Amino acid sequence: VDLFDAARTSVEITHEWAAPGVTVRGATHRGTPLYRWPWAMARLLAGEQICVHSVVDLPPEAQDDAQFWRDDGARSLLLLPLASVHRLFGVFGIVVEGLERFWPGEDMRLLGLLGEVLGGVLGHDRTNTELQRSEERYRRITGEITDYIYSVQLQNGHWSETIHGPGDGLG
Repeated sequence: VDLFDAARTSVEITHEWAAPGVTVRGATHRGTPLYRWPWAMARLLAGEQICVHSVVDLPPEAQDDAQFWRDDGARSLLLLPLASVHRLFGVFGIVVEGLERFWPGEDMRLLGLLGEVLGGVLGHDRTNTELQRSEERYRRITGEITDYIYSVQLQNGHWSETIHGPGDGLG
């Protein structure tokens, strides 16, 4: 599982499973800039699954991506978008070294469902974390306020002016 930073400029492997003898990528992929995957990112942002049976057979417009994956030792890969509320925040990927891999249609369908479930779970977790940060920020801000006055003037039933300031007068 690879998650993007808030600005969607880099990616970091957050959860990784590797078969014995397979390269563990987590330590080498901390903060990988996403400009290294321009072809893949365009498709992931469009909500597409990416199934690459042979990295060397990627189209010419994907050569930057192909070079990244070749340097990484990948022969085949599958990338599924992780999104929540239509916002891409990461990728669930399978990288195959040593041999090329073909995923049958039923496998793709099931892996796509897994990507949706992971996106929902991780998206929910991210939303809760953001909500907790926002609530803490609100508590810090309001905790500093001891006295405050806010008034709204209405004319003919419409807002015309607001006045706010410290509680010791409207200064």
